[in-house]
Amino acid sequence: MAFDLPGFGFSDPVERVAFSRLSERLLRGIDGRFVILGWSLGGLIALDMARRAPERVAGVVLIATNPCFTQRRDWPNAIEVGVFESFAHPIAVAPERALKRFAVLQASNGARRAEVVRELQAAAAWTVPESRVLLATLRLLSQSDMRQVLIGLHCPIALVLGEKDALVPAAIRGELGALAPRLCCYVVAGAAHAPFLSHPMQIAAYVKGFLL
Repeated sequence: MAFDLPGFGFSDPVERVAFSRLSERLLRGIDGRFVILGWSLGGLIALDMARRAPERVAGVVLIATNPCFTQRRDWPNAIEVGVFESFAHPIAVAPERALKRFAVLQASNGARRAEVVRELQAAAAWTVPESRVLLATLRLLSQSDMRQVLIGLHCPIALVLGEKDALVPAAIRGELGALAPRLCCYVVAGAAHAPFLSHPMQIAAYVKGFLL
């Protein structure tokens, strides 16, 4: 079962873009216990869902997710705040063009770069979210810090990183291992920020092994 984030795809936006609103909307659409897989920002929402409904979440799979997306003094392996800020004006003026540019950044340095860019840009062009939703989501991502949430979870957690990811450095593997020793981490050689597009069979095999 796959879900659009509120405000993206064909899903109606929430009144206010916050982890609480996003998580609650998604939790209402799922019955019983489940394992949740989230990519990038979706991984942060998956962590928040597990925190809010621990009795329902049997496991979490994070793909290219950094629990703290922007650099802090105690968290250097993250994106500089200026990278996020550089997207704010283009999103407000021309969101479709900004999403195409973001797709290029997500695929940079990675294997099958041209193909991944095409797939990401095609997905972004399918339904372009409102500028206010994109800006609020960008702000949420830049301010996020889910490290304490990650530490507090007791369900099985797996993290898939791309070796060449320009947004979520694979170097966080060591820091996360110290932060959450129970975390199972897998680095995909040659992959950038969308390893499920560049290396789908490897990702499928890893996720299947984690679930079993």
